[in-house]
Amino acid sequence: MSDERIVKVTGIEEFNKFIRDLMKFSRNPVKFYAQAGVIMLQDIMRHFQAEENPNGSKWAPLKYTRAHTGKTKRGKRPRVKILQDTGRLRMSIKNIATFKSAETGTNLVYARTHQEGDKERNIPARTFVWLSGQAEERIMGRLMDNMAEL
Repeated sequence: MSDERIVKVTGIEEFNKFIRDLMKFSRNPVKFYAQAGVIMLQDIMRHFQAEENPNGSKWAPLKYTRAHTGKTKRGKRPRVKILQDTGRLRMSIKNIATFKSAETGTNLVYARTHQEGDKERNIPARTFVWLSGQAEERIMGRLMDNMAEL
């Protein structure tokens, strides 16, 4: 994923550096990074469920989806979760752990458009790859557990 990464989270460089510096003393960095990767993946799945940006605002509503062409038995349009019409984007999120890092993201070409938006095509940003404060706390907890094993 590192060479093909389409979406990259920025703004957490200090957090990442702190973890890298501490992991130099770890006996089992792969275990920690695997745990951190799972936490990041779960956090991103929560963003899809909540349809929420990093600032707490909801994603911009949909203008049209394939589901809007049909109706339910009661004559109403079915509720379609934003960015989850087919589930392909959400299910493409994967994580990789090595002895140096944990990476979570997708290699779908259109992911960047949804993450950052596209003003020319009038597509609003719906940021789904970001790390919440709760996830950072969970990762720090795993880091402290890992350091306690030394």
